[in-house]
Amino acid sequence: MLEDFFAQRAYRPNTVASYRRILTAFLADFEVSSVSPSASALRDWLDEHTGWGDNHRWVAFNAIKSFLRWAFGDDHPALKLRLRRPGPSPQRYLTEEQVVTVLRQFDTSSIKGIRDLALFLLFLDTGLRASEMCRLSLRYLNLKGRMLDVIVKGGKWGRAVFGPDTAGALSTWLSVRPQIVSKGVNTVFVSVSGKTKGQPLTRNGLQIIVRRWGEKAGIRLSPHDLRRTFATLATRAGAPERVLMEAGRWSTTDMIRVYTSGITINDFEPYFPSKLLSRVT
Repeated sequence: MLEDFFAQRAYRPNTVASYRRILTAFLADFEVSSVSPSASALRDWLDEHTGWGDNHRWVAFNAIKSFLRWAFGDDHPALKLRLRRPGPSPQRYLTEEQVVTVLRQFDTSSIKGIRDLALFLLFLDTGLRASEMCRLSLRYLNLKGRMLDVIVKGGKWGRAVFGPDTAGALSTWLSVRPQIVSKGVNTVFVSVSGKTKGQPLTRNGLQIIVRRWGEKAGIRLSPHDLRRTFATLATRAGAPERVLMEAGRWSTTDMIRVYTSGITINDFEPYFPSKLLSRVT
């Protein structure tokens, strides 16, 4: 039954994997029918999974609702259950000081340090997701124009631009890349050591690289934290929402507010109109 359900849904692979785990557990605990489980039984089942965080519980709730609606229609009793969606948890991003701390760790006398500096600066300037960074091709990297094109979330092409310092770091990386890259590999970034030396970076591999940057800096860090850092620091530097929406390849400005949740009232400090008093002398 599950295979038929997934065959008729255009879920992304990560969603399929998550929903499959949840629904397998759900179907193991219930003899599901047009009248079972009830809304209260579903609530109790969700509450029993005390190891789930609020977000995972919400994902499980939606997976089960989708399955029951597909299997039995909109009148299934469990669909009467109402849960409040949890608010967003605090989102990690790097402050300017933490960015500098990470930058100081890169040893640019080594190929790894040269690559990592280029990676980190490109993350900061573009907000690329991990999968986008991994699939970035030499063919679509324009150093002279300081822009790139890559397949982004949703399978569409997206464009990003980057600053002169990032272009310089990329140029240096590309000058040493031929020393290690495997034949036929066209991705910009590749592994520099181990069994996968010269091969394209994988998403998991990139997550490990970024996590280790954070460990050396004494902080938790993931590629998506760097996307939030891109949005937050650009906002603090004065980037208008409309410009940031284009630079981050968001379809609406609503997502910008999610990614810049680190912005607080204290960020208004540079904009006090009373500073005009300094002109009165």
